[in-house]
Amino acid sequence: NALSIMRDKRAVEPVISTLDDKSHDVRYVACVALGKLNDRKAVQPVTKILKNDSSFVVRMAAAKTIALLGDPVSVNDLSEAALNDKELSVRCSAVEGLAIIGDKNAVDSLKNMAGKVKDAKLSEKITEALQKIGAKQ
Repeated sequence: NALSIMRDKRAVEPVISTLDDKSHDVRYVACVALGKLNDRKAVQPVTKILKNDSSFVVRMAAAKTIALLGDPVSVNDLSEAALNDKELSVRCSAVEGLAIIGDKNAVDSLKNMAGKVKDAKLSEKITEALQKIGAKQ
């Protein structure tokens, strides 16, 4: 984490390499650090974590990191996680990430989700995201 505080771009590749560590704690810290380093080279490897990691806590961190990196290309991946992740907390984090990115393409996905969601917390997150995105447009 000290490397991310310094925002030293030389740290990006070594931190990315720790995303494959067997410890979910290490993968979590790597996701957080990559969000702070704010280098778009991390988008693809962190997206892979969002889609495939066994730890829901790591997937939540990945969703937040993707949002912080702000790459509009990530909207589809966040939308997919918001619709399909088995953990509600990851789906909520992905919806929050869509709101942070604020991409207009997220609106259709969020509206689509709104009609299918049965969980009150996720429904609330979707409404908040749509309001936030609407305010940016």
